Amino acid sequence: MAITDQVITTIIDAVAALNTRVDDLSAQKAIAGPQGERGPQGEPGQDAPPVSDEQIKAAATEWLAANITQPADGEQGPQGERGERGPAPTEEEIALAVAIWFEANADRLRGPAGERGPAGANGSDGADGRDGARGPAGADGRDGNDGTGIALIEQRDEKSFWITLTDGREFEIELPIAKGGGRSFFYSPPQPQIGAFYSLQDQTDGINNATPMRYEVTQISKGVSVKNLTKITVSEAGTYNIQFSAQFINMNSSEHEVSIWLSKNGVNVNHTCTDFTVPTKHGNFNGHTVAAWNFFVEAEMNDYFELYWSAPSSLVYIEYAEPRTTPIRPSIPSVIVTVNRVDPI
Repeated sequence: MAITDQVITTIIDAVAALNTRVDDLSAQKAIAGPQGERGPQGEPGQDAPPVSDEQIKAAATEWLAANITQPADGEQGPQGERGERGPAPTEEEIALAVAIWFEANADRLRGPAGERGPAGANGSDGADGRDGARGPAGADGRDGNDGTGIALIEQRDEKSFWITLTDGREFEIELPIAKGGGRSFFYSPPQPQIGAFYSLQDQTDGINNATPMRYEVTQISKGVSVKNLTKITVSEAGTYNIQFSAQFINMNSSEHEVSIWLSKNGVNVNHTCTDFTVPTKHGNFNGHTVAAWNFFVEAEMNDYFELYWSAPSSLVYIEYAEPRTTPIRPSIPSVIVTVNRVDPI
């Protein structure tokens, strides 16, 4: 909005009129008369009652109205000559005048509120927050069922491997054969099949009973093992030599006859029984004898053998002896058995 020449002229005329009024007031001067004689002192008057603030304000208003007179406006003087046109306002003055006008008229210029616009598009997702604190550990779960693992891997012949699982199942894996026949690419010389076992306990339950000898201690086990304390078991087919020794004691003054024989897979082997006599007790010493011989047997894989014995009296049994002194001597096992494969592999 530009400031017109008419507006500027009006402002100049108003300023000139104000200056004229001020000059007229300054020209009026009061003329003072001569000072009169002082009159006699009057009698003291009575004290006036207290004056309130409202009374003071009313008296002051009345006095001002009676004693202060606004000078009357003088006659309008002749129209002065039109002065020269002032300089054009600067951009700063124009901007200032516009700002003042807009500030004074802002309420008139502001229109009614517009309708609400449509919602803007959703903003992009913010960055993921930091991980929260780890919660407490949950209760332990129940134990799972026992799994099945590999208990043994062995090469029982030059053509295959055998895998024995912990649940007793067995699987054969055949090996590839070299061109032209012959041995497998993976052939390795078979390991010797041997075992040695013994007992450190008295064995007394053979009175008129067919009782297998027991071996609770394993000294050597390579392809030959003892199962259920009595069953001498081989892992490969072949010819084996089973040797044993058993120390019998007789606490009676009469001789007694003992029988020993061999069983294969729970069935007595024909022509394997031997009878022998255990000597009587003499003085303070019990009668002793050692039964010791061997058997050659043919076996298939996992066949088992047992040595059985029988005696007619409870005073005859297989004895274990503790170590002794004078001189120091080791203990005497009640039963010793050794097994080895003897056929060519």
